[in-house]
Amino acid sequence: MAGATGNTVSGGRPSERSTFKGRVVSTTRLSGRSSSKETHHIVIGVDESIHYLPGDVAAILPKNKPEIVENLILCSGLDPETEIDHPKIKGTLQHLLSYHLNTAYLLRSTVSQYATLTGQEIPNTRMSLYDILRKYPLKSKEQFVEVLKLTSLLAPRLYSISSSPLAHGNHEIHLTVVKDRFVVEQQKRSGVGSKYLIHLE
Repeated sequence: MAGATGNTVSGGRPSERSTFKGRVVSTTRLSGRSSSKETHHIVIGVDESIHYLPGDVAAILPKNKPEIVENLILCSGLDPETEIDHPKIKGTLQHLLSYHLNTAYLLRSTVSQYATLTGQEIPNTRMSLYDILRKYPLKSKEQFVEVLKLTSLLAPRLYSISSSPLAHGNHEIHLTVVKDRFVVEQQKRSGVGSKYLIHLE
């Protein structure tokens, strides 16, 4: 069973929103190895009955990549169990970075606030928290905490449901997920949501 935070499926009747704990039943790669796109068919099973229609949206709340979380903690110089009082949520540094904070794509406004906080000239472009920390280092642990308070929350990733309760019943949903790939400064990157889903066991 996947964690409630890491694998939350929202769906239901058109006028409702419901939250379910789900587990990945199967993951099948649909595209060939030589294809430029990596497409997977993912089946998520739940114990409760889900009322949905084909094409309804499932909102998946992903988990940030463990290696990125580890790198950010090293950059911070803080103990992973340090309590952080973010304006919208409280928790340990490890927990917030893993499950709640948007570290992959900082908003332009966040980058601007980072520049003001640190007194550095930074291009007004979107980048990851790790990238900006590497290029424009902070001076103290206190500054790192202040930067965390500027970050937005990790947003759910929306996927159209590609199954039908008439064919598959009300205890599973099927998703067709294309792994999001892009290049940042000549480095290959993957989307947070698609990589998270595809690599869940």
